Order: sequence, then structure tokens, then C-alpha cells
Amino acid sequence: MAKYSVYVFCDDCGDVHPMRISIELKDGPADKASIGDTYAGKELPPQIAQLLNNITYCPKSSKPILQRNNDQIFLVPYVGATQMIIVQGTVRIGLGNATDNFQKGTVEATVANLLSVSKIVHGTLNVEIQEKYAMLDDGVYDLELHASDYNGREWVKIKRCKVNDFPCAIVRPADHFVVSKFKQRIEIMSSVRLCDHFGLSNGSTVIVQFQGNDLWWNG
Repeated sequence: MAKYSVYVFCDDCGDVHPMRISIELKDGPADKASIGDTYAGKELPPQIAQLLNNITYCPKSSKPILQRNNDQIFLVPYVGATQMIIVQGTVRIGLGNATDNFQKGTVEATVANLLSVSKIVHGTLNVEIQEKYAMLDDGVYDLELHASDYNGREWVKIKRCKVNDFPCAIVRPADHFVVSKFKQRIEIMSSVRLCDHFGLSNGSTVIVQFQGNDLWWNG
């Protein structure tokens, strides 16, 4: 049995959103695929059939989504929460929009507490990685903050990580799961300015690790 995250196409905004549920399948796809393609000419498994009655909400418009088109419901292989992930990423100069929101809300204080440090440096390191690792299932994240703790309209998910073996945290606002230009980028917060600490610039390569156990984190 393999585990899958489920995403749906939103007719209202034209983007794809996570349903925040996962299912297990014996005959699911090896890579991201629609239900229509995966089960063409076959009877739908009962857990898939049940999905057709599930409602999710568009994070942009807050309108309900009840997607009935099997070609617009997608299965994405789940990257398990116990599986250590090590990826090579590329530093990209960010727009800086999120930084102001992080300072206004409680994000920096929450990250400092997660990392057990007294203070987080203002700003984030933007790193581009493969989309299948950036778009992790909800259950993988350590914390989720309400919109009131960020900019009033987006929730934020937080995951501890290491950049070049230095303890950090991935912070991903809701828009980064649905806006195409952000789907391959993660924002990373730390107790040091990572560009200065490692001599990084736009296009520099870094190694990002996440989902390790406590032995990895404390090592």
C-alpha cells in the first residue's frame, strides 16, 4: 500500500489546492496523476469514490470547492514524515514581501522557540528545490500558525530543517502552495544571516535536510 496526498483543481481561481487529506492505495500512480488517468476504464476504489463528496476551500477566495471531474483531482505520492530528505537547492533572491509579514506577526518568535534560540534574524533565505519536495503533505510540518499570526489572510506552516548542517526552519505561507512561481521555493529562517554565514549569493548551491529524527537534529 502506498500513501497519497490529494489535490484538486479550483474552478474559481484556476489553481490546484491541497485537500489536506491522505489515502492509501494498492494500485496508485508512481508520480502525480489525475484520478481520471489513473483509473481510466477501471472501477474507482471506495476511498477514491468518497473523495468526490469531499469539500475543500480555496485559500484565495475562501469559496468551497466540490470538484466532480476526475481529471481535475490529483494523487501525489506522499513523502512520509519519518523519511529523511536531503536535497540540493539553489539560492534565489526573494521579493521580500513575506519578511514584513513575518516581523508583524508571531512567526519569528515561534521559529525561535522551535529552534531553541533567543532570536531569529529578520528576513529569509529563498531556496529553489524540486517541487515534489517543496510541496510536502500537511502532516510533515511541525507547526501551523493561524492567519492572524501572519498577515491576516494566510496560514503559515513551519518545519525545522538544516542548511549546510546549520539548524534552521522552513516557513511556507498558504500562497506558496498555490501560486506557481512559489511552488519550487522554500523560505528559510535562522538565528544567523545565512548569506553572510556561508558566503552565499544568488545562484549559490546549498544542501537542505529535513524530516530527520532527534538524533539528527541534536547532532
